[in-house]
Amino acid sequence: ETIKWSNDSTLVLVGLFKRGVVEIKQVQKPTWICRINEGLAGISYAYFAPDSRSVITICNNNLKMSIWSLVNKSISQIQNPKFCKKGVSFTSNGHFMALAIKTTPNDSIGVYFLGDWSELVKFPTKCKDLSDVKWSYDNSTILVSDTPLVCALYIYTPTGELLNEIVPYEYKLG
Repeated sequence: ETIKWSNDSTLVLVGLFKRGVVEIKQVQKPTWICRINEGLAGISYAYFAPDSRSVITICNNNLKMSIWSLVNKSISQIQNPKFCKKGVSFTSNGHFMALAIKTTPNDSIGVYFLGDWSELVKFPTKCKDLSDVKWSYDNSTILVSDTPLVCALYIYTPTGELLNEIVPYEYKLG
């Protein structure tokens, strides 16, 4: 259902999501295959992390995000990502990840260090229904967008401090 190149173009990811399987193949060694199987949890989406040596899978119903290391075969997990294909952004240097997380009453942002996938900070947002998250080009701030019905953007520091909110209009329904 999907084919993705690693950032260094040495690996190819093949997603067989209906079977709950992802295969990674090495371009230079066609006989080498890594197979990831999430079992009953299934896989709704998969992609490479910026280091090209970790594969990220999102299980069905977005219950967890699994990070599979192709180097040391370790597995890290993050519970309750909000989306499978969006709501995640990496810094331009590939050291940190911002992730939209389902929490009540408001959605949260988790900031993770990609060296060991540890959570550095998790903070709630002002969003009514968070729709996406993006790092700034200089990696100093995180832009969080609310649902199109609310039409609001929030700018946070990586530590969770709200710097600014942009609300062009209110109560216009999109």
